[in-house]
Amino acid sequence: MAADNANVNANSAKDNIKKKVEELRDNVCKNTESRIAIRATRYKNNKERHAAVHNQIREKIQKLISRLQAKGYDVAKLNEDLATLDSKISKFGTDYEIYINQLTATQGYICGQSEGKFIAALKEANTYLKLVHQDSLDIRLFYQQTIRPDILALKEQIKAALPETGSVE
Repeated sequence: MAADNANVNANSAKDNIKKKVEELRDNVCKNTESRIAIRATRYKNNKERHAAVHNQIREKIQKLISRLQAKGYDVAKLNEDLATLDSKISKFGTDYEIYINQLTATQGYICGQSEGKFIAALKEANTYLKLVHQDSLDIRLFYQQTIRPDILALKEQIKAALPETGSVE
């Protein structure tokens, strides 16, 4: 009789532990799914912000080229820079879209039942996130190290073309 009570108590304890583990797994799954949904939404919003900033930079450079070209200055180098910038911005947008799609695809896996597919998909999405960060860095560095020096060279060209004024002799 005492052995039966011990077995009942052991089975009851095991059942309680199993229930607790399932509850914890469900909570982890719900939290993970929620965080991924928030993350995907945040990155979608950031994509629009990045696109707006990139378009502003592009438009400013285009206006500068148009204005200086109308005045007869050589803007060929700046036109080449603008074409390169456009390709970098396009690559950034494509990689960003792939990242968001990969991140959103992870939501299709049922938590706790995907046999590692969820984690694999999340890791793949994160590799695209690293690529997006690298693309963003490439755009910033290209602007700082190539476009800005070319604009400064154009300013020097303009200064050299202007007649000296204000000198008293």
